[in-house]
Amino acid sequence: FQLTTNADDPDSTGGAGLVVRDAAGNVVLTLGQAAAGTVNGAAYLAPGTYTVEVTATGGATNYSAGVRVASGPVGPYD
Repeated sequence: FQLTTNADDPDSTGGAGLVVRDAAGNVVLTLGQAAAGTVNGAAYLAPGTYTVEVTATGGATNYSAGVRVASGPVGPYD
């Protein structure tokens, strides 16, 4: 999976953070960025149950988060 957070409002005063945890509560991915920024991260997840938490940091924030499923041969630029 590829996970993305995006503080998409240039007038927002805060950033956004994203944390993915597995069923045991272990953190498998953490992302964070400042206001009006974008950050991407990738984690290859085994089948199971995961929790995704998105938080606003430092003030008002508009954000979006997305997931992309990658299948088949996956190289460093896929």
